[in-house]
Amino acid sequence: MGHFQNLRIVKAYRSLITGPDALGVRKTDGELLKKINTSLDKLKANGTMSSIFAKYGIEWKSPD
Repeated sequence: MGHFQNLRIVKAYRSLITGPDALGVRKTDGELLKKINTSLDKLKANGTMSSIFAKYGIEWKSPD
């Protein structure tokens, strides 16, 4: 299970700071950006993104 076997998410935790999240890549990493965007598109289309957020009690809305 990786390096953080005792890590857990506290269900009662609610972030005080909310807003859009972002991921940055270097301008020279165009191919990596393309792969990330393709993967995110697949996760949005097949409902995986919604289920991950729902698991933690967050309503996910696509920014598109």
